[in-house]
This record gives sequence, structure tokens and C-alpha cells, in this order.
Amino acid sequence: MGVELTDSFSDIGFCVPEVSRDVQERISRGVESVGTSVKNPIDLAMSWVYPGVIKNIISIIGEDTSIDLVVLHIDLHRETWMGRYIASDEHTMMDVLKDDIFDAHEKIRKPLALILSPTSEEELKINLKKEFLGENIPVYDDPFSAAKAIKKVVNYREISNLL
Repeated sequence: MGVELTDSFSDIGFCVPEVSRDVQERISRGVESVGTSVKNPIDLAMSWVYPGVIKNIISIIGEDTSIDLVVLHIDLHRETWMGRYIASDEHTMMDVLKDDIFDAHEKIRKPLALILSPTSEEELKINLKKEFLGENIPVYDDPFSAAKAIKKVVNYREISNLL
């Protein structure tokens, strides 16, 4: 997922820099080492299942001056499948993940966008989109659509600054 995300943004003209060494070290302290990457794209593998991990990582990335935008790609098929086995009686893992994203979004001063991958549970995806959009977090179906839309906003901003 991370490579597809990076390729989509790079191909459309964005620079996707590595996060700073300090940020890499801070992130690596809070995630499992197996199957993860803390450079950029950041790949959490299964570390997302621990409450607070997503919120912490988004907050850390939000402090990196080389990063202007945080894009989070959520594999809804995997997360909903895993969430059934990890969820408590009170909250599903998706509820915890969603709350972590909302909390992090409030803390960072940078734009946050989400990509929600296809899932067999379309009703869940539709409801999640509504909730995220209600919190002013744009949601896209795939990395290329996200990159294309965000590039149009950037181009518009650059042109309007020239006027």
C-alpha cells in the first residue's frame, strides 16, 4: 500500500521526502519492528491494532517540518476482518482507530487526508466516509484519486497567490 501511495503522489509531481531521523526514531519506539517502515511511506504493518499508536504517529509526523500533508491509507478489508477478532465488547477496533484519527487531526496543524480502500462491507465504508467528512477530513477511494485531487488544490493555491 505504501509503495502505491508514494508512486501515485510522486508520479503526479509531489515530493515524498523521508521523515527526519528524529521522527523515525520516535515512531520506531512505538511500533513493532517486524514488517514496518518508519521512513516515508510509513508502514505500520499490524502495529495499528494497539490503541493510541495511530494518534501518536500522526502527531509525531505533524511536527516534522519536511512534511506538509499527512495521508493515511486504511485497508478497510484487513482492518474490519482483524477488528472482529481484536475488538472488545464496548468498542470495535475501527472505533478506536477512528477516534485516534479524530484526536490526532485536532492536534496537528497540517492537512490530513484519508484513503479508504475497497471492502466487502460498503455500508461501513459509507458511514466512515460520512464521519470523516463531518470532521473536515477528506476521504478518497484510492491513492491516485487522492493525489490528483490534492494536486488540483495545490495548483489552484499557487495560481491564486500569483494573482
